[in-house]
Amino acid sequence: MRAILNRRYEKNQTLGMLVIMDNGEIIFTCRTLELKWMGNVRDLSCIPEGKYKVEKNIRPSGKPGLWIKDVPNRTSILIHSGNFASGNAPDIEGCILVGADYKDINGDGNLDIIASTSTFGLLFHVLPREFELEIFN
Repeated sequence: MRAILNRRYEKNQTLGMLVIMDNGEIIFTCRTLELKWMGNVRDLSCIPEGKYKVEKNIRPSGKPGLWIKDVPNRTSILIHSGNFASGNAPDIEGCILVGADYKDINGDGNLDIIASTSTFGLLFHVLPREFELEIFN
C-alpha cells in the first residue's frame, strides 16, 4: 500500500490531497492541512517533501495517530484529526491534519479542515500497520 500527498503552499498554510493506493488502484482520498513552509523549523513549519515510512500508533492521549518516521531534524510528527493550521489556536505543530474539505470555520480568513474526526477514522481503517508516504508539491 502506498500513500501520496500532493500539496500546495499558501501564504499562511499548506493544503493538500492525500491519495491511498493499493495495487495501483485508488482506495481512499481526503484533503490535508498543514502549517506553512518555513524551512522545516520545529513547531512552525510543515515537514519537507520526500518519502517517509509511516506506522499506526496510539498517542499519549489514547487517540490513534499515524507516526511519520525519520523526518529530518523533527520528532513526533503525526497524521491526525484537527481543524486549524493557522490563527490563534492551531491544532498542529508540524503534523498533518486530514478531513473531507476546507472551510473558514473560525473566521480568520484562512481555510480550516472539516469532518476531520470521521475522515481520520476512515483513513486509519483502510491503512495497514506500516506503509510509505510520498510528499511532493
